[in-house]
Amino acid sequence: MADEHAQQIANLRQSFFDQQLLNEKFFRTEEIDIGLPGFLEDFYCTYFREAERLVVTLKLELHGPPFDVESIELYLHEFRSNTKSAGAVKVLTQIGRCIECSSALDFAGCLACLEEASTEMKYLKRQLKNYFRLIRQGPPTVIDDCPDFGDESSSEE
Repeated sequence: MADEHAQQIANLRQSFFDQQLLNEKFFRTEEIDIGLPGFLEDFYCTYFREAERLVVTLKLELHGPPFDVESIELYLHEFRSNTKSAGAVKVLTQIGRCIECSSALDFAGCLACLEEASTEMKYLKRQLKNYFRLIRQGPPTVIDDCPDFGDESSSEE
């Protein structure tokens, strides 16, 4: 039973990378959790709380005119920085598109990309909730299998 549970956890972790939801930063943060139990979940709860705040703020900014380009850029870069730290690959890709649109003064396009980023973020949040639920049911004693991260070049933007 314990082996089956550990395998479920390992499979779910690997799916994060296979689906390109998360990159190696998740694994690095997870290693910290071994010494500080609960760190990983707290880290991602904080990330999602801040990311959701930024999405709401950006949506308000993008429903101009007038558009405060400087504020929009500032919020987008903060969102990108936080997301990069979390290793949320698909969210990061959409934020990059938001930044491109904002730079081109395409605020409708920026808003559309922000909606996509928000959708990707909500999906990731659901997947991580499932993961943390499994961990709370009884974590494996040691996380000894390093996920296959795939192509490292696609994990950073």
